[in-house]
Amino acid sequence: MPKQMSRHSSILKTPRHGRKLTPHPGEPSHGPLTAEELQLAARNHSMPLEALRNDTTPPGLHYLLNHFDIPFIDAEQWHLRIGGAVQRSLELNLKALRRSPTISIPVTLECAGNGRSLLRPRPLSQPWRLEAVGTAVWTGVPLAYLLAQAGVDDDWPEGGLDAAVWDLGLGARFGLERLRGMGPSAPPAVAVVADEIDAREALAAGARAALPRDADGESLAAAVRAVVQGLVVLDDSFAAALLRDAPAAPPDLVESLTPREAEVLQLLTQGLPNKAIAQRLGISDHTVKFHVNAILGKLGVQSRSEAIVQAVRLGLVAL
Repeated sequence: MPKQMSRHSSILKTPRHGRKLTPHPGEPSHGPLTAEELQLAARNHSMPLEALRNDTTPPGLHYLLNHFDIPFIDAEQWHLRIGGAVQRSLELNLKALRRSPTISIPVTLECAGNGRSLLRPRPLSQPWRLEAVGTAVWTGVPLAYLLAQAGVDDDWPEGGLDAAVWDLGLGARFGLERLRGMGPSAPPAVAVVADEIDAREALAAGARAALPRDADGESLAAAVRAVVQGLVVLDDSFAAALLRDAPAAPPDLVESLTPREAEVLQLLTQGLPNKAIAQRLGISDHTVKFHVNAILGKLGVQSRSEAIVQAVRLGLVAL
């Protein structure tokens, strides 16, 4: 390993002689480019944007990103194991996998951090501008083919997924639109978000849980188990922020919720749109809209997400 990379690793992992650790990658900064960012920029390269004239980015022009040391993989020792809820466990080496049927799909590849250096403040990592993108033809063995060879267990639930983990990424707008487009039959979603603002919008879009991006595996697994049981999960930091930013609760409701409004409110906490609520209760979309407006007025709020937060504060719903 080059001496420079060894020094880079020690700076990020272990403070020497009281030296302060550099900011964690992704932590925002208004300062100049750091030595670590420049080192990443030297290890990687972007795609010249004029290469976009090609349907497939020519070899050598595709963007390259190496965050960590390049691993050595012994092709003779590499293997793929398929186990779990299958009838026959499989273990394939690289030669066997290459003999399997393949498909080729044209794809567009873009680094999740494309445009990072243009943000203010700037997350500390590879300082991309807008060139971390390219097109390629992906060729590989379809997972469906391998699962068919292994045979999925007969006791695998026919209803499909029990829950979904939805990572909204650093740019949540597109993810939120997709989340809103999921129908009432979709599995409950655990949203992984950047901050409390995205947490609020994710819940309003239909997610049943909101966790921060640094949540550990145990917290994620607990959230998945909870939403499968019909619960709503909020990270402590998000819950505090949502309750703090919610409109002040009125001393008393101007008028108590009717039994039907209480049912509609409980379904609102599940992120269901008006049409799904109407189907669930056997009433018309227009009637649901009337109930929602009445609920907002009685709670003194302006939006569905505020209504959920306010209802929690008043103990009107069980999450």
